[in-house]
Order: sequence, then C-alpha cells, then structure tokens
Amino acid sequence: MNVREALQRTKHWVDTEGSRIPGFLGAYVAGSSTRMPLDAPFAPWRDVDIVIATTDANEVRMPPLEFVHQEVIVECGCLDAKLFQRAEDIVATPEHADNLAAGVILSDPTGAFQKLHERVAVEFPRRPWVRARCEAHQRTFLTHLEQATQARAAGMYPLMLMHYHAALVYLSGLVALSHLRPITVRQCFVLSGELLERQGLGALHEESLELLGSASLSKVEVEHFHADFMRAFDRAIEVKRGDIPYGFKLRAHLRRAYLEGTQEMIDAGRHREAAFWFFGLYFLALMVIQKDAPGDERPVFQARFDAFFARLDLHPTADWMGRLRRAKAVFERFREASETALASTPAIKD
Repeated sequence: MNVREALQRTKHWVDTEGSRIPGFLGAYVAGSSTRMPLDAPFAPWRDVDIVIATTDANEVRMPPLEFVHQEVIVECGCLDAKLFQRAEDIVATPEHADNLAAGVILSDPTGAFQKLHERVAVEFPRRPWVRARCEAHQRTFLTHLEQATQARAAGMYPLMLMHYHAALVYLSGLVALSHLRPITVRQCFVLSGELLERQGLGALHEESLELLGSASLSKVEVEHFHADFMRAFDRAIEVKRGDIPYGFKLRAHLRRAYLEGTQEMIDAGRHREAAFWFFGLYFLALMVIQKDAPGDERPVFQARFDAFFARLDLHPTADWMGRLRRAKAVFERFREASETALASTPAIKD
C-alpha cells in the first residue's frame, strides 16, 4: 500500500461512517501523512490521523477513535466546528496550522475547509504567525511544567509524570515549529535532535536527552527495555477491563506501531530518542496490569518497569525538583535556539 491508497481508504471510512457522526461538518488529515509523497510506501504499522469538525458538544468530549478500516489504522478526533471559523485563529495554533496549510481534505460539504486551507497556506510561513505558534507552544510547555511541579509537591507521582511527559513533547516541538516543520510525537526528539545538530547545537540535544534520562542508554539496553514494554503491552491488552486516561492507546491493532515504529528509530541510530516514545506507553500498560491482572503477575511486571525507570532516573524517589528546575533551564536554551531559527530559516517570510 502507498500513501495515496491509505488516504483513499481513510476517505472511504469518512464518507460511509464518519459523516454519520452527529453535527458532522467536514474532515481533514492531520500528522505526518499530510507531508508524505503520495507514491511513498505506507507501512502497515503507520496510522492516518484525521480531524472531524462537528457542532455536537457530546462528540467533542468523546476520546479519540482508534480502529482499522480496510487494513489502514485510523485515529480520529472530533473538534468543535467553532475552532475553524477564522483563518487567523488557525494559523496561530501549533496543533492545527500545519495540517490545514497542507490541506489534505477528506470531506468538505460546504467548501469551508477548502477556503480555510487556501488562506492558511498563504499565511502559514509569515514570521508573525510562526512566532505566535512558537509562543503558544512555550506557554503550553510552561503550563505542563508548573502542573508537574504542583503534582510533585502534592505527592501525586502518576499525575506529575503525565505532565512531565507532555512538557517534553512541547519542548521538542518548539524547534520544529521554528523551522516550519510539522510537530510530531513518535519522533519528536529525533526531529529536534536533527534540527539542533544542524544549528550546531548538538550539546543542547544531549541536555534534552538528559532530561529524558536516556542520554547514556546503549542500543542493547533500549532493545531490552523495549522488549519488556512489549510484554507489558501484550498482557495489558489481554487483561484490560474498563478504561484509564489515554486508554485508547492500548489497542491490539497498535502493536506493530509500537514494535516496528520503535525499531525503525533504533535501527537508525536514534535508540536514545526512541526510549521516550515508549516510556509513557509503558506506564499506561503497567497501570492496566496493576489494576486488572491477577495478583501474582503484578510484581513481575512492576519489577521490570522499575528497572527501566530506575535506569532513566524517573522513579518516584528521584530528585524530581532538581529535574524540573533543569527542564526550565533547558527550555530557555530551546527558546533561544528557536529564536535563532526563526530569524534565519529561509522559508519564513516577513
């Protein structure tokens, strides 16, 4: 299958199923699929992310859908149609601007998305809007970091870890935005590392890996911990009852994405960055196991997880206040690197 075929099959789902969602006003593709050549191979483990605009508030509150349609993995989120009324709001928003600038529209009954795409595509590379997107990302990073700090003070380790993980995603995305590159999650530190190294700031990338706890990890270690994660993922799928936050990420059809998508980075020499991709997922899988697995199994999986997080120095008794302070200092240097890129990236227009 190539990218064109994957998009065609996704459009078929939108036309036959997605369009039946209450309040449906249109759908477009988000994420890396928007920038891939149409004739490029589309690996079976990759997914197509789509956004559906709806006027139905109940649909907006629902968690994203994760499913397989005609052998294509699809993740679908519903957003309030009010978000898409003004191009000026979209082009200033990191999460939406690149996707609508790319303009891979799957359904547009009123023609509104096409008009929005045309306006966003023109404004997208202009410096004031690039700066607005970077500043929005900075604010979100600082919000998550503050929430992680508050959770740490309250002794709420899972909540702290969730916000810390989110903060690091936004930290890495700041570099991508200032280079007019799409933000990503799976390869977020791969991309930021490549861009920082291109700016002669490889040492700053190493500092970000220190925040992850993965700077000194060997390829062998990452492969070992990744194998432990896959065992936990498989068992979590088997025993899962009910739901947990971000539980939609624990679906059997996502196995190849977590297995092969991680191995792709490891094989490319980015094993330290790959550790970030699965450490949050590992924590989710462990939560399910500790809640739903037989009692005699839980200590085994907990011990493997603890060994991984001890190696990353992300365990509950680590010096989290020191790490959070270092994260703020590294962020300031990322912000400087972003400003440099914003001033020197040729594609950015005044």
